[in-house]
Amino acid sequence: MHIKVWNFKSGEVKSRWSVGSPFVKIQFHRGNGLLATISDDLVLRVYDVIAARLVRTFRGHNDRVTDLCFSEDGKWILSSAMDGTIRIWDVVSAKQLDAMHVAEPVTSLSLSPTMDMLATTHVGHIGIYLWGNRLLYSGILDYGSVVSGEKVVEVLLPMVSSADEHSNNNEDEECIKESTVQEIQKNSETSLEGELLGMCPQIMPDMVTLSLLPKAQWQSLVNLDIIKLIICYNSSKAYHRLK
Repeated sequence: MHIKVWNFKSGEVKSRWSVGSPFVKIQFHRGNGLLATISDDLVLRVYDVIAARLVRTFRGHNDRVTDLCFSEDGKWILSSAMDGTIRIWDVVSAKQLDAMHVAEPVTSLSLSPTMDMLATTHVGHIGIYLWGNRLLYSGILDYGSVVSGEKVVEVLLPMVSSADEHSNNNEDEECIKESTVQEIQKNSETSLEGELLGMCPQIMPDMVTLSLLPKAQWQSLVNLDIIKLIICYNSSKAYHRLK
């Protein structure tokens, strides 16, 4: 029914918050000192532990919340519930950034440190499902033009294997629908990338355009000289061993 913040050295209570309903889950982000809580009233509350006050309140879930997590930079909070929705909350603007609905409710979720992949588990499914963050791969800086905001978007679960796709006729129809949706998304992203390339022409023909590539493909280029030195050093050691 309440949360206490203790002083580790003195053993005294620094602050205390009472909600009026039992807490389901809490998640603390050490970088910004924010504590996200979910209680039985289905309200997501964010507390500033340093300032000892309530800073954000989010409402939207219609059933028991199963899990929540912070993004690495502490600007997003992701939550899932038994109503089948996954919601992304923007802490800075105090708004719902995006929401999607799946047929099988999410039991747990985790966002990668680079914020490019989301891992989820679902009721009645053995396995981990991976979702890509299209904001990082599309090169779009304006979230409002891509995300749905308060609107809940219906999505299908990623396919596990090719054998599951042809188990029955109903699943075949779902596969066709999903492939059609993926093809439409691929075409729209391709056209968007072409527009972005047209707006930002290549400075030099031999240079690499990094804005439209995933971060994992170009972040190591900063340390390219160090990587070359390590490779040369290891090659020379292997050569001397052979001699």
